[in-house]
Amino acid sequence: MIYLRDQDPTELLTHPTLAPLAVLARATGPVEREHILRKALAVITSASTPADRRTLVRIAATLAGIHLLADTFERLTQEAAMPFTLDEDTVAGRSIAARAEARGEARGEAQGEIKGRAATLAGLLRRTFGDDPRIDAIAGRLAQLPQDKALEAALAATNLDDLVA
Repeated sequence: MIYLRDQDPTELLTHPTLAPLAVLARATGPVEREHILRKALAVITSASTPADRRTLVRIAATLAGIHLLADTFERLTQEAAMPFTLDEDTVAGRSIAARAEARGEARGEAQGEIKGRAATLAGLLRRTFGDDPRIDAIAGRLAQLPQDKALEAALAATNLDDLVA
């Protein structure tokens, strides 16, 4: 019986149709497995037709998902200049789509928090120093700081010029 986990990955990297299997071959850990996947993607680019390349990349993505995170696969395909999006009907594709959605939601939440913090700081500054055209810019800059530091700076300021620098 032959087990892929016991095979030398360099033997599988000799042909595009075998290259996707290399990610399951003998490796010491995730770093080496990532290196093997990078080599496999390079070999896959030599496949004869775009359709063959797409199929082999899908196979590589599915197999890589056994040992590697889906975003690792996404990053390596971008590094290899292989513009490739995984169908959401594959395990790796669903995983990448879910991670991308979560990253987008997290970015949106962070931006919303900063905007809310800036609005609060602007209100505080207007109440303390009156209406000044610089307040929105100052509040926006302060909002980028950790919340406690931003509030500390706003409350410690004796005039707006203390916050401009």
